Amino acid sequence: MSSLIQDDFNEQANSYLKNIEGMSRIQLSLLRTFYQNLKPIGDLLGIDLWAKRDDLTAAGFGGNKTRKMDFLLAEALQAKATHLIAVGSVQSNFCRIAASYAAVAGIKCTLVLGGAQRRHTGNHLLGEMFGAECVYVEGDNWREWEDAAAKLEMKLLAHGEITYRMPMGGSTPVGSIGYVLGFLEIMNQAHGVGSVPSIIYTASSTGGTHAGLLVGQDISGWKGYIQGVAVAPRKHQLAKETLMLTALTCGMLKKKPDIDVLHLDDAHVGEGYGIPSEESKEAQLLFARRCGIVLDNVYTAKAAAAIVADAQSGKIPQGATVTLLHTGGSPEVWA
Repeated sequence: MSSLIQDDFNEQANSYLKNIEGMSRIQLSLLRTFYQNLKPIGDLLGIDLWAKRDDLTAAGFGGNKTRKMDFLLAEALQAKATHLIAVGSVQSNFCRIAASYAAVAGIKCTLVLGGAQRRHTGNHLLGEMFGAECVYVEGDNWREWEDAAAKLEMKLLAHGEITYRMPMGGSTPVGSIGYVLGFLEIMNQAHGVGSVPSIIYTASSTGGTHAGLLVGQDISGWKGYIQGVAVAPRKHQLAKETLMLTALTCGMLKKKPDIDVLHLDDAHVGEGYGIPSEESKEAQLLFARRCGIVLDNVYTAKAAAAIVADAQSGKIPQGATVTLLHTGGSPEVWA
């Protein structure tokens, strides 16, 4: 038994999960993903480093968004939706996954893509390959992207479509359930190899994955902490959104939230969302050359940079067991 989590944590968690037994799920994700020891990098940093390889969930090129879409698509089809609407940047991982799930379900999909660059490469190219229609919004204001999606939805409704509009990142309580289960998957694998982490690092931009992990922690009794790594310059808003999603997701499980502290670090944002920093570039090369793992510029390279910096500064104690949630995003690397 680890001092970080009790042997009966599954029983404790299941007492809450029974409250969503009737929840629909269309599992296109290939689970359980690998739980990989990154000894060459861990030895270099003086820590016991592992990666949860959710870049290998397979559906639509994989990544953390598939765990969310397994539940979001099910909810959409329950509502008899004929048209999915997803919002994100031109190189959005979530939009790519939404398009792939819509293709499998045989329903229409429109991607509302923000930002100045329209490169038919990476996620953008894949979204079109999956059959999605793309609508573009100039500028980098996320609120304007969401507003454009809402206006599009009104037009589609007026033309008789039954729409299912998802916010950026698929960050809703329904989507976050995917990472409540994902957290328990990590704990079962870590417990099985006898190396339960004291810290789990995850990149965060809209808070849905982070919230799901927090709820998983809450219902399991794990004594470590989730270290969110902000990838956009919106830490205070992100903190509010993450805590709200955590509370709402707990509500679905009929659990009163019991999260004392939200760990969210914005020291690795660099010049902004989607812009690599020198530290994230170094971390990207470190993981590629030591372990053959590809990290994307937007999310995972910045989360990895945080681990490197925290290990070197002593924030992570020497010898501590640390897990990086690899959230995918590899198509962005060659965009």
